[in-house]
Amino acid sequence: DPKLLAALQESRKRQAPYAGAFLVKDEPGTDPSLVSGSESEKNIYDLKGKDLLNRLHEVGTLAQ
Repeated sequence: DPKLLAALQESRKRQAPYAGAFLVKDEPGTDPSLVSGSESEKNIYDLKGKDLLNRLHEVGTLAQ
């Protein structure tokens, strides 16, 4: 993802070389085995702020 790569490079330039990774939760009321990856990716890229935060699992991983 070019946007992610650019954000990581900018973060490194600012002396903050950290990245967090979190899995996206399944949409409530859907069967994850029936939803294609491209459909769920479209939805997650449209979200911002609290809507995005609510779709991510609370526990992730930190990379340096």
